[in-house]
Amino acid sequence: MLAKLATSDKIVEILEDNRTVSDISVEEKKQVISELENFQSYLENFTFLHTMNIVSKPSKYIFRNQGFNSDYDIMERSWMKDEYLDNKQDSIITDIHNDIYTGKKSFSIVNFIYSPNDGEFLGAAILDVYLDDLINSLESDFYMGDLNTYIQLDDNTYYSKNGIIKEIDNSSSSHVKKLYNPIGNESDIYFQFNKKSIAYYKEMKRINGIRIIIFSFAGFIFVLALIRMIKVAFRPVIKSLDKLKVLLSNLDKNNIDLENIDEFKQLELISNSLSKSFDKKIQTLIYYDELTKLPNRKMLHLLCSEMIKCNSEFALIFIDLNRFKYINDVFGHSAGDELLINFSDRLQKVLDEKGIVTRYSGDEFIIIYHSYEGNEELQKFYNEKLLAEFNEPIEFNNTKIIVEFSAGVAVYPKDAETFNDLIDKSDFMMYSAKENLKNQKLVFFNDDMYSNIIKIENIKEQLKSAVDNHEFVLYYQPIVNEDKIVKKVEALIRWNNKELGFVSPMDFIPYAEESGEIVKIGYWIIEEVFKNLSEFKNGQENIQISINVSPIQLMEFYFAENVKEIANKYNVDLSQICFEITESVVLEENIIVYDNIHLLDKFGAKLALDDFGTGYASFSYLKKYNLNILKIDKIFIDGGKNIDYKIVNNIKNIAHLLDMKTVIEGVETEEQFNTLSEIGCDYFQGYYFSKPVPLDELKKALSCDRTGTGDNF
Repeated sequence: MLAKLATSDKIVEILEDNRTVSDISVEEKKQVISELENFQSYLENFTFLHTMNIVSKPSKYIFRNQGFNSDYDIMERSWMKDEYLDNKQDSIITDIHNDIYTGKKSFSIVNFIYSPNDGEFLGAAILDVYLDDLINSLESDFYMGDLNTYIQLDDNTYYSKNGIIKEIDNSSSSHVKKLYNPIGNESDIYFQFNKKSIAYYKEMKRINGIRIIIFSFAGFIFVLALIRMIKVAFRPVIKSLDKLKVLLSNLDKNNIDLENIDEFKQLELISNSLSKSFDKKIQTLIYYDELTKLPNRKMLHLLCSEMIKCNSEFALIFIDLNRFKYINDVFGHSAGDELLINFSDRLQKVLDEKGIVTRYSGDEFIIIYHSYEGNEELQKFYNEKLLAEFNEPIEFNNTKIIVEFSAGVAVYPKDAETFNDLIDKSDFMMYSAKENLKNQKLVFFNDDMYSNIIKIENIKEQLKSAVDNHEFVLYYQPIVNEDKIVKKVEALIRWNNKELGFVSPMDFIPYAEESGEIVKIGYWIIEEVFKNLSEFKNGQENIQISINVSPIQLMEFYFAENVKEIANKYNVDLSQICFEITESVVLEENIIVYDNIHLLDKFGAKLALDDFGTGYASFSYLKKYNLNILKIDKIFIDGGKNIDYKIVNNIKNIAHLLDMKTVIEGVETEEQFNTLSEIGCDYFQGYYFSKPVPLDELKKALSCDRTGTGDNF
């Protein structure tokens, strides 16, 4: 029941939006509270079950059937443990704690809610149980004697209706029955029956029988009334037993015969069965996925650990569905659930006795392939059996779809010797397979590939703190005119990380763009250049500084305004700045990019198209974007052939027609420089003049270069 609430499409949708309560419409609030009230109605027969709640983890609010509160952080609750999320547990029963709103002793049944798209922890559905209510429910309907109920707490004290006690009276006058961990949170429950009171009720029952015989002729009407009174007296007991029978049948299918057994014996049998059924139900919740009925992550860990303990060779196949988010978005979460169920059924059918299918999280499945006989055998099974099964479409939501997935493999003990390493390595291989969606190839673990992936992940992680740790530095490469006079310099970033050492821009820029860290890095470069702009002079003449701008940064809505703000901060004339953009930017025809370029031009900055000739940009784009400088890539002069120089000459001529200056990159020899000078290129850049150098070295060379010819580089 709680799981159904936790998987409600509407509730998952609201939690996944990560909105605050104030952003949720009144209608949506009503829908959530209505769902809570509907589920609450199922609890009416169980007085010890209290409130149902829906909690958002990112937005820190709680929906209760009485309303909602906007300040509830599930991560700060005393019963919340990191291991629940680390293990991606679906449901738990909490330790006994004080309720945040009433202060009462309670425990909660919690169904965690994860995003069906990426497995992110969104929140939880919570059912609260107050100990007072549970105790009252157990005691109030029991009239065959005096019953006291005690619930064991963490400190080995016992909670009862009369408060907390240190020990239970187990004298000859009482009988104590212990239920071992019936709730599932390591708390035992003790029933203390008063023997004298039970004997008294039994004796009263016997005396009443004698009286019926003695006075049967004299008081037939009275006997009927007495029988009626006895039935009324025992009605609560029968009612209580009936409720326990219903609860027992809901927990588990059982064949307990309760006919022709007195109520006290029934109670004893039911209590024993409840203990076993609770345990079985909780084991199912802990070790099996509620949606697909497959073993879950915790059971996967147990199964693999057992095989590792026995040193049994096996392969772990990590499978992730492709485009599952698209299916959820188009067809809805219920349809997505149906697809996952059908997919898991197909997997189990194919594996049969060869392995065990488990659901890891969201749209991720892991197969324990215990029939492993080598990579060739597994590859053959994967191609001929597993892939063949999914060549046929899966039916769901009255439609059919071909399901594609990516798969990676790690083998014990060849590739890894621990469960966590097997998971990590098969996971990495799966993501490597995802890079080629057209070919559902099974990617086996490879040391070189894995080392490269680890290196990339480490680069991504270290990038997050590189700016704050002052790990970046700028180098500057001079750009000269036909007289070899330094007129411009290009700012080039360098990264020296204490763990990775020197990392080439080619090795980290793509991942900085992928992760979004390039935005922070880009603003650092701009601020660093603007801060030191007054240092860039050749004699009395200001030198223009070129800054490379990532396409990601140009897609920021307020990029140009932010540049202007930084320029004002350091009193910088933007005519001294040239922003270099790539061909891919102008090909996108993005309106935000276009507006940013237009504003930078309006603010006075110069704009250059970098590495012209390596992509597909045409001269029509140069005209549309009103660029100032065309940087011709070094590929046109590397060969040193006449045809290459003719191409450079034609590019230069068209650039001049568009009122653009040209910079030729990669000039490394005097012969190249002389030929390009004769062609009429405007500016030159390359190792023939200078490699990129630190600011201090650049300043020193410029100050010593009294002739302005660049000979000191």
